[in-house]
Order: sequence, then structure tokens, then C-alpha cells
Amino acid sequence: MSGLRHLPAYKSTMGVGENAVNYFQVQMSGGELLDIVKLATEVNTYTNTSKTLSEKLQRSVNENRAKRNIAKYLALTEERFMPAFVVAVFDSNPKFRNIKLDPSDRMTSVMIDDGFDSSFGILSLKGDGKYFVLDGQHRLAAMRFLDNKEYTNTRFQTKEPTAVDWDPQGLRDDQLSVLFIANEEAEDGSGVIDEEKFRAQARKIFTVINRHAKPTSLEDNIMMDENDIAAIVTRDLIEKHDKAQGVFYWDGKNDEEKKVNTDKSNLTANSPYLTTLSALYNMNKEFISTLFGWEEDEITFCFTKTDQEIEDVKITISIIWDEMINTFTFWKNNDPSMMKNHTPPEEKEKDDKTIDHLLFWPVGQIALSKYLAKEFRKTADNTRSTGFLLEKDIKNVLKKLENIDWNLFSAPWRGIVLNQQPVGLDPRGVKPPTSFKWSMPSSGKAHNTIQKYLAFLTGTEFETPESTDTLRADWDGSIILWRPQQKELNKLWEETLKHREKVSGIKHKA
Repeated sequence: MSGLRHLPAYKSTMGVGENAVNYFQVQMSGGELLDIVKLATEVNTYTNTSKTLSEKLQRSVNENRAKRNIAKYLALTEERFMPAFVVAVFDSNPKFRNIKLDPSDRMTSVMIDDGFDSSFGILSLKGDGKYFVLDGQHRLAAMRFLDNKEYTNTRFQTKEPTAVDWDPQGLRDDQLSVLFIANEEAEDGSGVIDEEKFRAQARKIFTVINRHAKPTSLEDNIMMDENDIAAIVTRDLIEKHDKAQGVFYWDGKNDEEKKVNTDKSNLTANSPYLTTLSALYNMNKEFISTLFGWEEDEITFCFTKTDQEIEDVKITISIIWDEMINTFTFWKNNDPSMMKNHTPPEEKEKDDKTIDHLLFWPVGQIALSKYLAKEFRKTADNTRSTGFLLEKDIKNVLKKLENIDWNLFSAPWRGIVLNQQPVGLDPRGVKPPTSFKWSMPSSGKAHNTIQKYLAFLTGTEFETPESTDTLRADWDGSIILWRPQQKELNKLWEETLKHREKVSGIKHKA
């Protein structure tokens, strides 16, 4: 851009006193933004200063985020939208001049009456000005990636023979909102930018925009995202899924009827909720990624898939949930508040009917999805000629779980998934603990542990005596109980082997 560029603008101020920030709101085309605005990391190249920490203006650009996630969104979404860019000028101040409004015109007279006449005007930008983005650098990097002629024919290859063209239509013509920040000038009135003050102000604004901005929660994203296929099928499960009525279904009216906690990712003991929104979401992600082979960004940006591919996912996930609900009837028949109690059976009152059920905790539910997804995938691979997972195959996989004892105080969960920790431990080791606390981790490691033991109990893995003995050694080293005697460990393991025989028919041969 040569010479001056004149843009209609509003002048605004935030803050008070000498530290107040003046800024100008303008509309620019995508092409204009690409032609004149730089990344903050490029500003230091304009001076011969070193990139010390005190001079750093921005975080580094995550190229993968820019080139895959954001670029894909901009290229493949017709209804694309971007929030305002915040831009600073390194070497000068934008020149703002008021426009005289006509008091005889009905609309402009209203603006004058409301005091907008002092804020509305023309912003003049130098063609050789050094403009850089304070907020929106990843968006700008993505636009550059798409605008670069070297990448015009870049294609995103899917698992299928088809491909989606990354050639955005009208990107340079998009009308963007841009905020230009006025800078600190030298106190001598020369109009020269005080570089030290400029950098300090830029860092402060960046911190306000990024550090103190609270990102949306996973729960909010699941409820709002129209690009994430896992979020879409999760919402459908709660809002539309007929078989799930009375299990996950909620009409959005009576909170007392809600069985899914849509606010938090974890549940507490005796919680009335059956599960959480994030747990259902993670379960659906597991099914989609494992069964269909979709990568993370394909799940979160499902518009790269065809309508038929998306419909196939929706139908398959719906059938899986139908069959899971038919198999795990306790989800519908039992009160969730009675199924999450870490009190050992021997310490309960006689009339206490609560139990501690693995599949009423999100950690157990997510682990279940990992086990099922893996087994579904193996079944689909074995029936490749059908081209998809059959309903009978889903039923056969679920049938293997019908005789599982899900009580966390039973083998093999006691000490492996449900851990015993001492409370009030004497630091001198003289007195025994006053009591014990039972808890279960909710990390990915716990998911993998539960999945492993489900595979063991159902006989889908660890089929040989040698592999079972290896698992036993791992079990001995992983169990968390308070100073267990070897006799107690042997008893628990024997119960685990008997339980496996009941579930899978496999009898261990020493």
C-alpha cells in the first residue's frame, strides 16, 4: 500500500488519566490487512535491537494451530467469522481527523446530539507504516498461509479417496473489524514514538487481552460448537435420543430431572447425576476416532467431511448408545445418588443400601468407551466385507460384559481402581492411622488401567497363562492398599481369576 490510506473510523478511549488508551475502530478488507499488517515477532527486525525478554512483544506463533486448525476453518467454512484484530503501529501514530457532521440532516443531527461528532472521522494510515497485530496473530498467520500462492493448491487429504480443496473464496474481500492502538509519543512534542513506552504499553494490552481473558469451558464448547461432531452427537444424546429418555434425556425445563451434569467434569459421592457432559463427549470422541479413524482436527472441524460421512457417524453412535442402554439396565433402573459411595461395606449401617458402582463414575464410563471402541474396531476389521459395524456385532461385544461385577470394593477393582489411603497418619510411625480414605483417580492412566482389566476379565487379552502371570506381577506392584499382607493379595487375585472365569469362561492354568 503506497501513500496514505484513509478509512472511516470511530475514536474511542478506555481508562483514565495519562495511562488511558486511545484506539480507533475501522473496517478493512482481508487483502488490506494482509498487505500492511505484520506479526509482532517481526517488529524487532525493524530495529537493530536484540530480542531480550523486556523487548519481547508477543508469544511465538503456533504454526500447526494456524496452518491446520484456523486455516482449515477459514478455507472450508462459508459462514466464517473472525473477531476484531487489535493492531499497533511501531513507528508513528495513525492520524485521526474529525468529520464535520451536517446538523440539518436528521440522522447526523442525532449523532451530534449524542456526542458522536467528536468521535467520528477519518483515520489516515501511512503506506510504509510498521503495523503489527497484538491480538489475532494466529488468524493473520492462517490468512497468510492461505493467501500465499505457494499454497494455493494445497489439499487436505482425508482417509477416503476424495479431497477437500483449501482454496478459500473471497478471503481478501472479507470485511474485517480492526482496532488501531494509539501510541505513546515522546514528551518533547516531536511526535516521535517513545519506543520504551511503546513496548511497555503493547505488552500491557497483550496481557489484558490474553492472560486475563477466561477461555470458554469444555462444557460451554460442547453445548455451543456446531463444527465438532462429538459435541453434536453428545447434544443429540441428551436432547433427542429416544432410547435414552429417562437415562440421559432432558427437556431443559426441570433441573431435578437432569441426569447429566452440564457444569462440571467430575461427580462427587452421592451425586444425583448419572454422568457429566464432558464424559459423554469424551466417550463419543473415543468411538469416532477409533471406529472411523478420524483425527482430532477432523472431529472438531467435521465440515471437512461429506454429509454422508457425518450421517454414518451419527447413526453408528446412536446404535451404540441404544445397545449400551439395553445392556446396562442399571443406568435406567437405579438411582445415581445410591451408586456412588466409597464407604466400605463392613463400615456401613445395616439399612445403608448404597454401593460404589464403577459405571456411575465418569472415569469408569470413559474407560468403558475405550474398551468398547477397541473391541468394536477389531470386530469391524474382521468383517471388513460389510463395510461397517453391524448391530449384531455391537451386541456381541457388549454381551461379554453382562456378568462383570462393577462394585469397586470387589476384585479386581479394590486397590487397583479404588485406592485406600491412611488419614491422620502418625509421622513417627508409632500409632496406626485413625481412619482410611477411599478414592479413585480420574486421569488417563486410570482409564487405561480399567480398560486393561476389562480386556482381561472378558478374555479379549492376556489369553495365555504367561501373559496372565505378567499381569499378576503388574497387579502386585500397582495395588494401593494400606500395608496389605501377601495372604490378602493372594486372596484378591484368586477372586479376580474366579471372576474372569465367570465372565469369559477362561480358567487360569498355573
